[in-house]
Amino acid sequence: EPPLKTASVGIVRICSKSDDGTSNLLLQGISRIRVLEVVREEPYRVVKVEPLTTIVDEAQPTPRHELSQLLEENMDLGGDANEDMLKFLSPIEDDEAFVDLAAFVLCKGTFRKQRLLETLDLFKRANLLVGHLQQENKRLRLFNEAMGDFSAEDLGLN
Repeated sequence: EPPLKTASVGIVRICSKSDDGTSNLLLQGISRIRVLEVVREEPYRVVKVEPLTTIVDEAQPTPRHELSQLLEENMDLGGDANEDMLKFLSPIEDDEAFVDLAAFVLCKGTFRKQRLLETLDLFKRANLLVGHLQQENKRLRLFNEAMGDFSAEDLGLN
């Protein structure tokens, strides 16, 4: 299948082979790139790329405080954010790294992650993540209200 035009290049940090022949790996992203052309397909795909640079407009600061509040709310509501993640993100001063790491952990959908990857403007990328977290937190609040006093283990009794 043809590669997506926007991707990331990185270093494989962990790789483990599964019994079914597939591999699970953890890739540390280094840079966003644009795929210019496929150079060859065999024995594996090689592509010609150009690096992409994040656009940072100092006049539009990243909504980091709002993101932090939404992450804490997500944790309190039982979402994917957790105390370890918040402790890990807290000291990160680079807004781009903060937004990208939070998105990596919290956005499970492939298309949503791809949209964030393709958004070069950091302010817009951060606001997409804010919107995602607001939606997810709303969903969690509704779920928690619907559950009432039932725990997830007792759901079958409802």
